Amino acid sequence: MKESLDTIYHKYFYDIYRFLLSLSKDHYTAEDLVQETFFRAHLNIEHYDGGNN
Repeated sequence: MKESLDTIYHKYFYDIYRFLLSLSKDHYTAEDLVQETFFRAHLNIEHYDGGNN
């Protein structure tokens, strides 16, 4: 069963944000990158089959 993007967002937002903050050292850059990450996920989620490829 596929998870909705909303569920994935709520499940992983803080982990992704903290990771990107550790790389960028800037709150605003990390927020922008998180937004871009989930935007790209939104565009491509229908093509995801559940694999790690």
